[in-house]
Amino acid sequence: ERRFQWFFILQTAMLLGIIYYVYQAFYLHTDFVIDSQLALIALFAGFFTLYFGVKYGIYKFVNWVFFHRQNNEQWNRSWRLLSATEGVLLFPLVYFALPLPSAFIYTASIIVLVKILTFYKSFTIFFSQSNVHLQIILYFCALELMPIVTSWGILEMIASYLNINF
Repeated sequence: ERRFQWFFILQTAMLLGIIYYVYQAFYLHTDFVIDSQLALIALFAGFFTLYFGVKYGIYKFVNWVFFHRQNNEQWNRSWRLLSATEGVLLFPLVYFALPLPSAFIYTASIIVLVKILTFYKSFTIFFSQSNVHLQIILYFCALELMPIVTSWGILEMIASYLNINF
């Protein structure tokens, strides 16, 4: 089961790389220094693969420090399932010819839905027994929202470095 979940997480990274490339190339009409579309998609997909790997490592470390082993294992299974499900839900974008604004709205809604489910699962696994409700907000912001905002900024920097300036 783990191998298939990791495969779907790699699929999620690839699909997010394709979506980001389409966003930059066709929606923002960006011309890149690299002519090969496959090389650019591989670069963006590699970045998202690195993003998921670093995020998994940070989760493992933080949860190892603050929570019990059984909760950590349950969280790791839930996180892999949610990330794999994100890729499965993004997969119809490959087969259906949606207009670009609709495809981006669909992608954003899937990402927001997965973040809401992640928030819920982390609350039920780690914080449902305690009366501390501020910690779940800090945990979620530090481990879910900050990495996605940081990765968006890094992706914009990568795209601006690869952009042809006339």
